[in-house]
Amino acid sequence: MSKRTVDAFAWRLLSESSKLVLQVGVQITLARLLPVDAFGVLAVASLVVNFGSRVSAIGTGPALIQRAEITGRHIRAAFVLSVACGAAVSVGIWPAAPRTAALFRVDRAAPSLRLIGMVFVIGSIATTAESLLFRRMDYRRLLWIDLLSYGCGYAIVGIGLALLHYGVWALAWATVAQTIFKTTMLLVLSPHPMRPCLGGAETRQLLNFGIGMTLGRLASFAAQNADYFVVARWLGTTALGFYSRAYQLMCLPIYQFSSILNTVLFPAYSSIQTDAERLRRGYLGSVCLSAIVVFPALTTMAIVAPELMTAVFGPQWAPSAPALQILCMAGMLYSIYNLADSLVRAAGAVYRKFLYHTIYALSVLAGAFVGRHWGIGGVAAAVTVATAVGYVLMSQLSLRLTRASWPAFFAAHLPGIAVSAAAAAIGLPVGAVVRSAGVAPLVALAAMTSACTLAALAALLAVPDAWLTPTVREVIGQVRKAASGMAAAARRRYRFGTV
Repeated sequence: MSKRTVDAFAWRLLSESSKLVLQVGVQITLARLLPVDAFGVLAVASLVVNFGSRVSAIGTGPALIQRAEITGRHIRAAFVLSVACGAAVSVGIWPAAPRTAALFRVDRAAPSLRLIGMVFVIGSIATTAESLLFRRMDYRRLLWIDLLSYGCGYAIVGIGLALLHYGVWALAWATVAQTIFKTTMLLVLSPHPMRPCLGGAETRQLLNFGIGMTLGRLASFAAQNADYFVVARWLGTTALGFYSRAYQLMCLPIYQFSSILNTVLFPAYSSIQTDAERLRRGYLGSVCLSAIVVFPALTTMAIVAPELMTAVFGPQWAPSAPALQILCMAGMLYSIYNLADSLVRAAGAVYRKFLYHTIYALSVLAGAFVGRHWGIGGVAAAVTVATAVGYVLMSQLSLRLTRASWPAFFAAHLPGIAVSAAAAAIGLPVGAVVRSAGVAPLVALAAMTSACTLAALAALLAVPDAWLTPTVREVIGQVRKAASGMAAAARRRYRFGTV
């Protein structure tokens, strides 16, 4: 990784960490103010929102990031295409809302779905502005945009309406408000030419990549939401509320680290897309780093799942715990699967990605349909098996693009597996002791989390350098150097202050 990429990752990590703290507080508050089935109704609406977001800009944003060189005509063409598609999706959702709600057997989702559908036309206005910030790796501005928009949308509008007993409408209006705030800030902080232009060459170049990107996004959407569809249609909105809560919690460490890494590496990989050696070093390094962070985090989450649900979200959320424990295994595989995405996009292999994501989606749908007979726990187990299929397919494609070997790929997992094993070896006995003692769930949660964290940190310090990839050793060296510099600066300020 170049220093610029590491700096970009640090800013993106700070952004997502700050947003996570805000998100957790908001979601806990909303979970205690709103009934479980309100989150189930929102999950149905979110499925449509996620689907529409895959097609609303037809991949023009990623196309701007992936191209080695862009001109003003590329930017203007991308803006026109994204706004036109976003408006078309918003208009199309209005008549389709009742049929969509009926498909999921949640008729009362139709009105909120129509409202949330407005986010496409609003958000598409700023798609190009956001993509240009990603291309420049300007994550400092993106930090403030994400934090302020989420805070205004959910912390102010969402919680405010929940206190006024608006139910699911509180969640719907929070989503729309967040999009309005984010769009406004992006246009102010990342201005660009907006004069319409659909130049033939530039439009074709954007659409050649963008259409393949959109197809891959649609297949990925199907893979990530087929289980939601099965749960909503055959198990009901309350079961979907429990399942979606478990799935979202499982995704937190992944989105907090692997997805951040994936986002930052896309523009970095795009700039070196013809250099297989540098791509290989970057990819194996990202796998090693992600495994070290995400694997022990998900191991800890699986161990503390019962206490996490009851102590943090309330006793009514206890049925989510078994599904969460199973999904944590899927999360480990998905964190690595997800890293291949930036590499494949940067290399332009978007149509092969579409094929593999389609196979993954069909595996999730078929598995969830069978697993529903055993409730949300059965669905979670089926999703884990399907994720293993996607993991193998995308890993194989990544290794072919980077000319890396399977032994080197699996060796990159080893430090994360070792740290996770240490966390489990200490966390499970501590959990057995505190549960048998009958302590309060919050105390048990704190004890088990602390034990797992300390064990993981101790194991990480003991991991031999030979197990780490060269890129990870470089990153750790830069982090240590930065930390030493900050400590030295603090000591100088302290001495100056005392003098």
